[in-house]
Amino acid sequence: KANSEWLLASLLEEETLEEALKRVPKVRLIAFDLDGTLLTTDKRITKRSKDMIQKLSQAGMVMMPCTGRPTRNTKELLEQMGLSKAVVLHGAGFYNLKTDKTLYRYRFEVNEAVEILESMYQISGVFAGMETTQGWFLDSHYYAWRHTQPQIFPLDPTGVGDLKNYLDAG
Repeated sequence: KANSEWLLASLLEEETLEEALKRVPKVRLIAFDLDGTLLTTDKRITKRSKDMIQKLSQAGMVMMPCTGRPTRNTKELLEQMGLSKAVVLHGAGFYNLKTDKTLYRYRFEVNEAVEILESMYQISGVFAGMETTQGWFLDSHYYAWRHTQPQIFPLDPTGVGDLKNYLDAG
């Protein structure tokens, strides 16, 4: 099996972490997804997962959550896991909890964002949301759709409307 498959199988078979790590000594960083992977369906981290993250951290592994979530939705989870850094915004940002700063953030230029939005809205049934340093913005259709989805946490966006109006928000 591939090293990562073997490590997971070993851990699930309750082999000690130390024994498993001896057999795959090149592992120094473990990157993992949050939603749909680590978190339960109700968006919680189990005690078992928290304990394993802590054990791996203590064994010298860099534990790196990688998520599509923005920083504002990642902070509490990092605190719960006892971690201080995460790849956020689908890889477009790198957040440090200790400094409360996004150390890296890729952003589109305004003209690029306008072009993307105009192209998207030419497709029937497409709606969009946008994360900026000033908040989270949704177009009206996306906002309305979210309210029809009971499994989505009812978080209010910073603004709702034509996203082009919010492009100067950072």
